[in-house]
Amino acid sequence: MGNIISTDNKAQATQARQPQDSPIDEKHCYLDEVSESQQLLKSLNLKTSSSAESSETVKIDTCKRWENDLLNNPKNKLAVETFSKGDITNTLSGRAARISDQNVFNLVASEIEDVTNQASSGRCWLFASTNLLRNEVKMQLNIEEFQLSQSYLSFWDRIEKSNQYLEHSIELSGEPIGSRIVDYINSSPIGDGGQFDMVVNLINKYGVVPQTIYPESHNSSNSGKINSLLTTKLREGGLELRKLSTSAKHLTSNPESVVRRRKNELLEEIYGAAVIAFGPPPSVDEEFVFEYKDKNNKVNSIKTTPLGFTDKYLNNFRVNDWYSLINDPRNEYSKLYTVDKLQNVVGGRPVLYVNTTADRLVDAVVTHLKNGKPVFFGCDVGKFSERNGGLLDPKLFDYELAFNLKLGMNKADRLATGESSMTHAMSINAAHIVDGKVQRFRIENSWGKDAGQHGYYICTVDWFKEFVYQVVVNKSLAPKDLNAVFENKDDVHVLPCYDPMGALAYC
Repeated sequence: MGNIISTDNKAQATQARQPQDSPIDEKHCYLDEVSESQQLLKSLNLKTSSSAESSETVKIDTCKRWENDLLNNPKNKLAVETFSKGDITNTLSGRAARISDQNVFNLVASEIEDVTNQASSGRCWLFASTNLLRNEVKMQLNIEEFQLSQSYLSFWDRIEKSNQYLEHSIELSGEPIGSRIVDYINSSPIGDGGQFDMVVNLINKYGVVPQTIYPESHNSSNSGKINSLLTTKLREGGLELRKLSTSAKHLTSNPESVVRRRKNELLEEIYGAAVIAFGPPPSVDEEFVFEYKDKNNKVNSIKTTPLGFTDKYLNNFRVNDWYSLINDPRNEYSKLYTVDKLQNVVGGRPVLYVNTTADRLVDAVVTHLKNGKPVFFGCDVGKFSERNGGLLDPKLFDYELAFNLKLGMNKADRLATGESSMTHAMSINAAHIVDGKVQRFRIENSWGKDAGQHGYYICTVDWFKEFVYQVVVNKSLAPKDLNAVFENKDDVHVLPCYDPMGALAYC
């Protein structure tokens, strides 16, 4: 199969060889480069015969020769016939991997029957978060099935992101359109995707409500069209604010006030469109009545507000006590990182990551599961994944055997080239451990019961180490040295806004 190269040892060795304050030895650097170049050429195994091509252009006769050489192998002929009739994923799904990746787990933090479904929207991060939060509510209310309103949090996230985008337009009005940062900000002013710290900001400001209080609507479950419409208006408003920010300086003694008044007029339009599309949400101090039937078949009623519901029923899950560990082998471990302009609520908690090894991410998940706590995590769900079977395993598809493609990038390479980044958020609620070694995890997804194995997915620990980028941990269960890194807010390393670690989970 195409090899997946582990990056933890390589990254640690590189960091050990290159102390930050060591003097540069130009001779040794040159010799190292020569040695690495020789190793590269050797590993490539280049054809150096006189018949080998070194042409700058594609030559038809050369392609034909390659084709003849390829089809001289009966295996390749069979592959041509096979893939002309079938889907690549279904055809290559490996029997051995499917047998090995059993839905059996000996460390279980929670069992969920009411699997959630984000439908045709990119709100996975909100579903993953509320799937964890609802466990606390279900225990307190002694209730069998329950969901918090993802649509409520998503509504306010759109409004906050709209405000943030318009503020960025004002802030960057001196930067030319066409600059990398302005183009990046304009590329996606608003969307469904997000990060865990953004959930924290929304809950701190708006609280939560049961799904029956603010239920799903067509546009919350099928958000593409309304997102496109709001994006068009925001880009138009952003251009207007850029021009106004420049001209107002010459027309008034208080240009900032003029610009911000216009910004709020634009935000009023966005808010009105959101209310029409999704329905008016409860205000944070507006009382609602939640009626439910508990496991004893008793009907109960609660009268409270979004913030009141949060304070009372999420008091054992304090969102501010959780933070993100990441595994980014491109950057130094045991350091605190943030991403420039990655935020939803102006003035809210910034997105912060503590970078560490993949092995420590695995250990953190196991620690939480042993304490009865499922965890939120972010990953690249499209890599080596089988949607129908609910399997995530780098041994699942043998691309090298089928297509003669040797896939050798490691995790750092995939991040650096845009080959991979965090695309999806889910929660892990079980693990299978044999002789002290983790074999696989069970994942609660939000694609409905028809996806995966009745809504659940299974990932091997090898897949986890290569394609999981983020695990959210509680301070009380996280390693003390990583807690210390997180608390040292004076030593934050800022990545540019277009860095892959700024990717928003949206699948």
